[in-house]
Amino acid sequence: MLWINLPWGLRATGYNGISLPLLEPGLVLTLSLAKQGVNIWIIERKAKPNVGQRGAAIQPRRLEEHHFLNILPDILEIASPAPLMRAYPVGTPTPSKTFDMLRKNTDPSDPFPITIRDPHFSFAEGVTVDYSVRLSSFGQFADHVTAKTLRLKDGAEEMETTDFVYNVGADGAHSVVRKGAGSAFVGETRAEHMVIGDIHISRGITNNFWHVWGEGHSTMMSLRPAQKETLTSSTSSSQESMPTDRGSIMKFISRVTGVSDIEYGELDFISKYTPHSRCHTRTRVWYKDIKN
Repeated sequence: MLWINLPWGLRATGYNGISLPLLEPGLVLTLSLAKQGVNIWIIERKAKPNVGQRGAAIQPRRLEEHHFLNILPDILEIASPAPLMRAYPVGTPTPSKTFDMLRKNTDPSDPFPITIRDPHFSFAEGVTVDYSVRLSSFGQFADHVTAKTLRLKDGAEEMETTDFVYNVGADGAHSVVRKGAGSAFVGETRAEHMVIGDIHISRGITNNFWHVWGEGHSTMMSLRPAQKETLTSSTSSSQESMPTDRGSIMKFISRVTGVSDIEYGELDFISKYTPHSRCHTRTRVWYKDIKN
């Protein structure tokens, strides 16, 4: 058995079904292994999937992988093409320019353009997600990996120990797998501070453009259409005083856009985000180099 430790928010539809945000390499690997009949255990430390979108698009390299997995037609059927972008000075609803951010033409070396993704993709692959389980530690041996996991049950964590053939760490920047393997994560934390969220806007901002106000080094906001039924926009700010709830998000959007009659709906989620520029020092670690 191979087990995969995911960073966040795998959306599971139940046994024999998997619904997921198709941006993470670990999720592409999950689909590939499932199609080959590999027995997989996927754990997620959170009790339920995240709400909202944290990425703007599926990258071309991921689209190629989905093409080889024979699921690309399903994705393209429900995904939205990247809209034209409109840039604005802060405080005005009049755009300074309209442009196409992405190259639409394809060639043999880059056959798929970037597409804006919708929140849910569902594929029956016989894979389920075990929620409220996190990796505590693992031991690497010549022919197997022993994983110690903590399962949250009735408010308390219970230790479980299981042996696997492989351990795949797709658990994000604070990866327990990477740290346990002794691989450093060198680089820098950027000075920008952002807020990312999904808020419904039914009037005042058109949903046929990707709108951007300001620049990243000062005040900046991006509003993009994220669903077909309603305008759900992801917003971000690099200000010192960042919005933290629905009320402050609404005030911030109205002030930066210069539009006073925006009609807001629900705020689906909001999260702080700080960009990092980091890379692993090595991608392969032999078991003899890991101290159990």
